[in-house]
Amino acid sequence: MIGNQPQASLVQRTGSALAEALRHNSTRARLPEGGRAHRVSDLLIDGIADQQLPDSIDRTRLKSPHSAAALAINSFLPWRPATDQLPLAGWIGFDAVQFEVRCPTGLRGTPPHLDLLALREGAAVAVTVRCIEYLSRRKSAVAPSYDRLLSATPALEPWHRQLEQLRASPTMYRHVDLGGLVKYALALGRTFPDRLTTLLYLFWEPLDANQFDEFRRHRAELASLRDAVSGARVLFQAKSFEALWREWTERRSPPWLAAHVARLRARYSVSIAARKPI
Repeated sequence: MIGNQPQASLVQRTGSALAEALRHNSTRARLPEGGRAHRVSDLLIDGIADQQLPDSIDRTRLKSPHSAAALAINSFLPWRPATDQLPLAGWIGFDAVQFEVRCPTGLRGTPPHLDLLALREGAAVAVTVRCIEYLSRRKSAVAPSYDRLLSATPALEPWHRQLEQLRASPTMYRHVDLGGLVKYALALGRTFPDRLTTLLYLFWEPLDANQFDEFRRHRAELASLRDAVSGARVLFQAKSFEALWREWTERRSPPWLAAHVARLRARYSVSIAARKPI
């Protein structure tokens, strides 16, 4: 990190920058100084109404400007009438896109939930979204029962090896929640045994991310994990939202896409190096 600022300072600065962008760019947001939104509509970019949200959306996750759920909704909800044109993880021509999907693992307890699931013939792309959560370093615990199911599920050996390495060296990933991603991989491998399946990790970062060790390390960990599980039936890809939006701007259709990306960038494209903690 630049200077000697503590980790909490970086989390505060990213949250503050996103809150300021929301206040500045939204025509309807009423965001108090504490940063918590009173209404779901406060977090939605122009062109999206809360009445459009699918019933599957957990509105309790829509509370702050750095909500990963809001980032997913703002980015993907306008694609619902044009799922066949949505490019994701090297695929296009999706038949359906679902939000906040529960994906069972075969174990007791609450199953992992995906921010987005895109399906087409022979393929599934499961999306998990991170805004600033990976800066907090909170990790998911993985019960021993997952080892048994990973071993019994075909072609998930690379994921199982990663879990074994994590148990031997719990600090091998500082920012990537490997335990949570292993749960996704198991759920996807069991739910879609006959589809080519990709777990797509979409993450936000500030425009000046390269100035901070934390963001560079996060990217390096993602690249390491991608390579480590490259032979698995559930593949892993990671992409920043800025890279995703840049890919969208290179497309000529749908006709509303360029304006949509401009609204997303107005909300989320911020720098943090010169900002101070709240």
